[in-house]
Amino acid sequence: MKYLLFTLMILSGCATLKTAGKNFDPTNSICADGILVNIDHAGCRKIHSRQVPGTSTLKIHCEVRKKLSPWTTNTFY
Repeated sequence: MKYLLFTLMILSGCATLKTAGKNFDPTNSICADGILVNIDHAGCRKIHSRQVPGTSTLKIHCEVRKKLSPWTTNTFY
């Protein structure tokens, strides 16, 4: 019984209907996808992401936001 409750508790996180925007396209990077989902959830209306020239670094920031939060005001690399 303990294991059943534990499994149900773990799987309940997958049952939410909240998504990362209707046009979310995963990047296959857990870090980048996590940042994009959190920025979107914080109220960003337009996310800008691009590769830093000459590197393999991705630069992500919010261009248009509904409210201020660390997710919508900082730039992530």
